[in-house]
Amino acid sequence: MHRVHKVHMRNAPGIFAAPLALALLLAAGVMVLWSSVSLAGPPPLAASHARFDNPEGCVKCHDADDYSKVPSGKCLSCHKGIAVRIRSGRGYHAKVGGACAKCHRDHRGRGATMIAFNPASFNHDQAGWPLQGAHKDVRCQKCHTGTRPGGRVRTYLGANANCSSCHANIHGFSRGSLKKCDRCHNVFGWGRINANTNFSHNAETRYKLDGGHVGVSCQKCHKGKARFAPTPHADCKNCHNDEHRGLFARWACKNCHNTKKFKSVSFGHNVPRFKLTGKHKGVSCNKCHVNRNWAPPWKPASNRCNNCHAKDNKHGTQFEGQLCNNCHSPAGWRRLNFSHNKQSRFRLVGKHEQVDCKKCHNGGRYKPLPMECKSCHAQDDPHKGKFGDKPCANCHTPKDWLKVKFDHSVTRFQLTGAHQDTDCEKCHPGGDLKATIPSSCDGCHIDLHGGQFKEKLCGNCHGMDAWPIDNFAHNDQARFKLVGKHMEVDCDNCHLQGHFKPIQANCSTCHADFHQGQMANKVCEQCHSPLGWQDLNFVHNRDSDYKLRGQHVTLDCKKCHTDNNYRGLENRCADCHTDIHRGTKGARCEDCHNEIAWDTNTAQVHFFGAYELSGEHDRLPCERCHTGEQELGGLGHECANCHRDPHFSSFGPFCVDCHTQDAWLPSKFRHFQTGFRLTGQHRFVNCDRCHVNRIYGGLPTQCEFCHTDTVQRVVQSPRIGEKHSCFVAGCGDCHSTIGWAQIRAQFRDATCIGP
Repeated sequence: MHRVHKVHMRNAPGIFAAPLALALLLAAGVMVLWSSVSLAGPPPLAASHARFDNPEGCVKCHDADDYSKVPSGKCLSCHKGIAVRIRSGRGYHAKVGGACAKCHRDHRGRGATMIAFNPASFNHDQAGWPLQGAHKDVRCQKCHTGTRPGGRVRTYLGANANCSSCHANIHGFSRGSLKKCDRCHNVFGWGRINANTNFSHNAETRYKLDGGHVGVSCQKCHKGKARFAPTPHADCKNCHNDEHRGLFARWACKNCHNTKKFKSVSFGHNVPRFKLTGKHKGVSCNKCHVNRNWAPPWKPASNRCNNCHAKDNKHGTQFEGQLCNNCHSPAGWRRLNFSHNKQSRFRLVGKHEQVDCKKCHNGGRYKPLPMECKSCHAQDDPHKGKFGDKPCANCHTPKDWLKVKFDHSVTRFQLTGAHQDTDCEKCHPGGDLKATIPSSCDGCHIDLHGGQFKEKLCGNCHGMDAWPIDNFAHNDQARFKLVGKHMEVDCDNCHLQGHFKPIQANCSTCHADFHQGQMANKVCEQCHSPLGWQDLNFVHNRDSDYKLRGQHVTLDCKKCHTDNNYRGLENRCADCHTDIHRGTKGARCEDCHNEIAWDTNTAQVHFFGAYELSGEHDRLPCERCHTGEQELGGLGHECANCHRDPHFSSFGPFCVDCHTQDAWLPSKFRHFQTGFRLTGQHRFVNCDRCHVNRIYGGLPTQCEFCHTDTVQRVVQSPRIGEKHSCFVAGCGDCHSTIGWAQIRAQFRDATCIGP
């Protein structure tokens, strides 16, 4: 939280002084800037801005604090027409938006133009009125006929989008809904009428069609193709013959006739010239119509009130030329219909509404009367003429004379914030309103900063709502940006005894060196941040020579960096880990171990001697072979050292000739390698049928070794034994492994002749 300064207001009126001081400093800044700029010789302003080409004119366009900025608000304060169009969302500038200086650049010489406008390449869609149809081929000047103030330079702004601004009203329409040309016409061809015009004669014209008029053709009344209005219709005689031969020439037919049926007459004295209402209804006809033949001149000389009521006019000539019925009505002469707010120049509001007419209009005088307050309230002026001819309405209102609401903004000092609640007497003692009052803050307030900010304005930090600072923009107005934990620090922790500037922005200014000089060649921000001292931005693999992997990543820093020692550490395993092998396996622990898990040997380096791990062996834990206190070396690489030999050494110690480390079965043994190739039925005989009791080596290959029972049965047979008695060759001469009963062809009919 920012420090809140409590200010004892010794003289509150001095708070008003900020704007004057700002103006003086701006003026001084402008003079200094102008003197420096004039040496560099900036290019002159455009001719339209030539009057601002002086030191005082710079701030008309440029920001007083930063002359590189040209706020659009200053441009629009002069170009009010553009400002109005932007606020109302009309035209090109409202659609495009952006800073004025982006397009309208100055300081390029007197003859340079500030409007970079090319009619040929301009996208008319951005103006809010796309060009379509036949409009695409129309030259710009046909529609944009206006000129800028002075009448010499063409302007393309403010062109009226209504058709009538360019096209003549050939139909003569005056009603707004009928002037919308696009109801009937379109931009693709003036003569191509829209299919549905949605026109209603009764709703959109002054003459409603009813009765017999409904079925009349349009051409009967509207002569010609283009001209539709104005069409005379006030008098029926425009279309109908006058059967009365002019007897009622100035009397409308509808007073007696109607459109349903012309001969259906219903006369009443409800004629436009003089309607009978109120008291007139009870007046005898011959009071007005003195000639009883009811033929011209049967009408009264005039229908004005004075024709009959001249003797009742009490106003004399005050309202000469005005009608009596503006105020009076036939309902009763004294029953007025006068609205003071509508029918006079002086509106009655507040207390004035309760005042009797005679208080202002003495002796029946109604006009002309002065409207100044002093004409009636000269005796009520408590200021005794101090304000001269200034209107009383600047402070007082007719609602309550004593409730004053003075707009102080009309003076040099506008009241805002706490100044609005300050009693007038605080600044204007004794009611002296003409005395010179300082408007700078130090005119009333004590400088608690002891001149540290004498080149700054108080308003940069303090506001009018309250003198103590609640929301000082440290990041905008100071060199040191507050982020993270710094935003929670009390101001006094850094700004001791009210000292605000200058202050060193180094971390060591406020924080002790935790590393005791180990990081002398580095800055704190490389690892630490204001978000939190322990929230480090240090990446061990990026910012140090020792890369962390596996279990090392999750270790607490203090495990390796004891006693806050961060630099000059050894990076060998033995510097942190105990050598359980007691030096017997050398110093390269990484040959067997890795950072993922110390107890797991991934066998990536089990390439010792003649034995290399692969297949199932590669997935076994080391303890399966290296049990207990057994040394890691010298176990031998024969399979029989760990596995029981199911062949009882029949094939010697080289199991790998048939088996692999991937799986014990199936083996890669091939029977033809033994010299006895398996063919025919032999391929489907189980091994133990020949290799009884797992004896695999040294077996004879003669048929009778395995087929002893078959040979004995043949030899002892009386029928076929004699045939085989002379065959001393092998069985394979006649028989084959495909089938015992299948005799080779050359021996099928052979017989034993004997010795």
